[in-house]
Amino acid sequence: MKQSLETANKRIKSQHQILRESRQRFNKVQQILQATKKQNKGKQTKAARKQIEQATGKVQRAKQKMKETTSKYADLINKAIELRHKLKEIKKRYPEYGLTNKQIDEHAHTCHKSWFSNRISAHQQLVLQL
Repeated sequence: MKQSLETANKRIKSQHQILRESRQRFNKVQQILQATKKQNKGKQTKAARKQIEQATGKVQRAKQKMKETTSKYADLINKAIELRHKLKEIKKRYPEYGLTNKQIDEHAHTCHKSWFSNRISAHQQLVLQL
């Protein structure tokens, strides 16, 4: 479970990088479109219209790519949240989950010690009542 969570975190990190690059690409293409429109302002030639159409198409493709990347990033985030929740539940149900053998022994020792001290105090209370 821990490995799958680590893998999910790595995938989120790489997808975040892709999303960042996609946003940068979108901004750059949008700037190119604005510059093209400004450059061809007032011109009604076929070449000018074609240039603007090409730039507009690039903006639309970049926007779609960014939308897909954002969606994938959100899905990965949701999966990681689910994995964290499952891991929490497992740790609640099995406190020894993910511990080393030494830590398990220490945990068992402290649990046994507290149980034993509770039994002694219960016995002492019985003795005092008598």
